[in-house]
Amino acid sequence: MSTMNSDAPRHRIIGMELARLRHRSGLSTRQAALRMATSSASLNRAENAKRIPDQEEVGALLATCNASLEDWGRLRRLMGEVEPPGWFELSSESDSGSEQAVSTLRNMAMSIMEYTATVLPDLLQTPAYSAAVRRRTALGPATMDRRMRLITGQGPMYTVVLDEAVVRRAVGGALTMVQQLRHLLTLVHGGMVRLRVIPFHRGAHPSVTAFTLYMVDSTVKVVHTLDHHICGLLSNPTVVEEFETTTAELLALALSRAESIDLLTLVAREHERAATHHHHGSAGTTTRRRGP
Repeated sequence: MSTMNSDAPRHRIIGMELARLRHRSGLSTRQAALRMATSSASLNRAENAKRIPDQEEVGALLATCNASLEDWGRLRRLMGEVEPPGWFELSSESDSGSEQAVSTLRNMAMSIMEYTATVLPDLLQTPAYSAAVRRRTALGPATMDRRMRLITGQGPMYTVVLDEAVVRRAVGGALTMVQQLRHLLTLVHGGMVRLRVIPFHRGAHPSVTAFTLYMVDSTVKVVHTLDHHICGLLSNPTVVEEFETTTAELLALALSRAESIDLLTLVAREHERAATHHHHGSAGTTTRRRGP
């Protein structure tokens, strides 16, 4: 059995998944350990990311907890991507293990804080906006499920900090942006999202890379970074603390909730005028072509 650096984020996620399955089945650590023919101390260390369980142990716990096929698949993908000990893991955006780790974090987090300066987070995107960003590649079912949970108020506390450029950039055209900003305003007014916008006039700010800070509980925090299709999962306390400091600095620069709503409303109207102007311009061109 191998030991590990307890800061390795994916190992922590595996441990949390094991604990979640055990709790769901109503078993204590001792009861589950007896059925798995292992010690409660060993199981406890695995759940708390103090050691890496092997495939046989994970399979034994899954069987003990009468886990679903979905649970088996999720743990298999996570286990299949276990890396050597370390607090920083890089992978391509398409890596299934990284995607599974982020999906698990989103499902288990008590709160999520996301910052971006380019495009809206996928959980907030309308279908038309998403199609423009992803070049008509459909979002996966897991993202659609998380989006539905967010819209219905069933997700974690979700805070989003945006650079003003995100709402002004005409992704998919002016009409798509009108629909997108109206959808965003609905989420904000409904309390599903805590939105703050950093306006241009506040000048430069401390972060140039999009990141998401997941708080699973008071002791487990993981940062997910995404830059140029490279994903990073970080849970070293010192590194996480630096991102928490950056978050505080971003929030200090951002407009208040009410001011952010006013800015979104203003920009939505500007996009609407642009869409109307474009429509009238197209109609005029068509009329001229039909003339003598």
